[in-house]
Amino acid sequence: MAITAYPATKLGSSASAAASRTAIALYGTATYLFFLAVFVYTIGFGITTGTPASDLMRNCATDPDHAYLASTGDELRQAFREIATRIASLRLTH
Repeated sequence: MAITAYPATKLGSSASAAASRTAIALYGTATYLFFLAVFVYTIGFGITTGTPASDLMRNCATDPDHAYLASTGDELRQAFREIATRIASLRLTH
């Protein structure tokens, strides 16, 4: 995850003020979780690559490999399967 400010302007000029505040809050939460060493996965359904929404999904995930975009039910199920497989393979350490 890139640790950078996430100004409302990254959402595009047509985004509403409420959507901008929500995106900033989500990014802030994701950044906080990053510093706690928590893996964050995101799944966007029906979101087009290269849009402000897909950027938000990618930026809130731990890294781009933890962000998924699905446009069909099959792709959505596959994203959940991949995440479940990755979580199942984690080993707890201290």
